[in-house]
Amino acid sequence: LPEGAHTLNISVGNPNGNVDENPANNDVYSNFVVNVTGFDLPLVQGFEDVTPFPYAGYSIYNPDAELTWEKTELAAKTGGSSMYINTFNITDIDEYDEISLPAYNMTGITTAHLDFDVANAAYSTDEDFSDTLTVFVSSDCGITWTGIYKKFKPDLATTTPTGGNFIPTNTQWRTESVDLTPFLADKLIIKFKSTSNWENNTFIDNINMNSGTVDVEDYNTVNFSVYPVPANDLLNIQFYLAENNTVRAEIFNSTGEKMMEEELSGRVGNNTNTLLLNDLIPGYYTIKLITGDHYAIRTFVKQ
Repeated sequence: LPEGAHTLNISVGNPNGNVDENPANNDVYSNFVVNVTGFDLPLVQGFEDVTPFPYAGYSIYNPDAELTWEKTELAAKTGGSSMYINTFNITDIDEYDEISLPAYNMTGITTAHLDFDVANAAYSTDEDFSDTLTVFVSSDCGITWTGIYKKFKPDLATTTPTGGNFIPTNTQWRTESVDLTPFLADKLIIKFKSTSNWENNTFIDNINMNSGTVDVEDYNTVNFSVYPVPANDLLNIQFYLAENNTVRAEIFNSTGEKMMEEELSGRVGNNTNTLLLNDLIPGYYTIKLITGDHYAIRTFVKQ
């Protein structure tokens, strides 16, 4: 197969040589990506893409074939969607589910970091029950994995126990930052694992991986918005600056490929700039606004 996104379609018929009483469940689709070298950084994933989830190149491991990682519009740190696992309704102790991201090309990179937003609440204050979120990295195409992040009650929680089905508000999120420098190799794969222990839902949004080092305080510290969403050929960017500074906008497609980069005029106070999107095909995009050592990320859809 050539490099790029592909879809595997498996169809069955005539079960045991008999007439199929339910032909509606005869087809299974799976998206996958052939990518020898891995995608180039940055990884920018805000879960706003309208294509089926899991996206091409993403892989879900769901041993019990029941509730697992899914895209949701129940809550989001930014935009309208995120990824979550409905552990509130998982009844088996130690049931785990994993989602692996595509491989990324790290050749020549000496420092890198992973950032993501998480929202979680415990169901109860009972210390005997706690869900766990673990992040792994692999440098050998998923043969072996190294844990780089692990949190559970109370460190995982972003708010107090709910006693019910947890759906976070916009303020019930926390940004996590992990230094990937000790694990660098030619290619890296990131994997998120949720382990259930009778507690509550975990949401993930704005997964970003980039070269260089960054303090978590530098992320999402630029106040800006984009409109209209969805956009056609014009996208307005509105932002506030406390002092005159250089501002740069970078736009990435759903696979993390940089499609545009433009310097913006920035002065003290409120600023509005307009980007021309004529060269972008319809789809989901992420825009990164950078000023000095600070940056923030938003998502939009072009019609």
